[in-house]
Amino acid sequence: MREVEQHSAIKTEEQDAEFQRLLENDEAISEALQKTVQLQAAELKELRTLRHKYQEQARELEELRKKVMASPSEESKHGEWVQQPCRHDRLDARQALVDFVRPWTNSEPDGSALQEPTASHVEEIVLEAGHANAIVRDHRKRAFIVPHCLSALKKIHGLHNTCIFYYRDFKELRVHGTTLFDDNIGHVVIVLPPVEPLRSWIPMVRAVSMWVAIGCIVYLVAGPRTIDDDAWYRVAAQARNHVNSFVHAHPQYQRQLVDKLPTVAGAAYRGFPSFAIAALESQDDIIPERNARLFYTVCARQLAHLVTLEPLPSKGACTQGVNQPYPLVKEGRIEKRRLRKQAQKLKKKIASAPCPAMP
Repeated sequence: MREVEQHSAIKTEEQDAEFQRLLENDEAISEALQKTVQLQAAELKELRTLRHKYQEQARELEELRKKVMASPSEESKHGEWVQQPCRHDRLDARQALVDFVRPWTNSEPDGSALQEPTASHVEEIVLEAGHANAIVRDHRKRAFIVPHCLSALKKIHGLHNTCIFYYRDFKELRVHGTTLFDDNIGHVVIVLPPVEPLRSWIPMVRAVSMWVAIGCIVYLVAGPRTIDDDAWYRVAAQARNHVNSFVHAHPQYQRQLVDKLPTVAGAAYRGFPSFAIAALESQDDIIPERNARLFYTVCARQLAHLVTLEPLPSKGACTQGVNQPYPLVKEGRIEKRRLRKQAQKLKKKIASAPCPAMP
């Protein structure tokens, strides 16, 4: 009997010790939870302070934007002409304001919704379909800048929203007296020359800076190859170095420059348009129109995920027979038509000639 009592006493003491240990663990866990709750409360208070701060700044920006758009400028009051920013620039300003406000328009960590800021309606303006269509209309044109070896593309007629310009040297990319920097141009594709130019790259960098300043997106594409592959890779490396130096000085234009040049000398993507046509024996060689069309088509395919280039129109029906794979001149129709017109003119001339007097 004593042994049973001793055993129950020992068991009771063990249970008391276990209970005391669990109680101490609960107290430690409670203290840790209280500290965590206090830290979260402090963070929540800091977030609320930042929220109010950024809401005030957003209100100030919104009021300033309304004042600027409502009141005319000093130059326009005196009757002088002032160039208005295009819809592209106005939309960029509104989108920047939306990106500034959006992180503070979500719900708080505790689940409570924040008060809607004053500039929240800007997001609705940005997403409005009318402004999107206006941007498409303002920047619908594309500029395709090619070296002289691809000058056959200039002879192609029927392109409505594409301006093709070929150059012999970068100095021909003049800022003044040209339509290359029109406000309607939104995308510019620069095809580099086969070999490195003899003069400076500064005119090309100046033209790129002008395009990105007016809101265009510039694409750098490798041009046709010559039999000297090292010269072709050297052109790509020099172009990238000069453009990177411009980007380092103006990092705000980095998103408007697209590099489609070979990255390493001796290794290039086989989908480049340069590999779709044969290599040139000399940089002065002119690529035939058929190969120039192929170069343009492959270039459009390479940039299809970034921009949609206008397809080249097919050759006119006057040089192609009806349901025939060969030109009309081989059928003899052109020659017959010309002879028929000459015979009709001769008949009219004889009929209109005065009759000779009778003796």
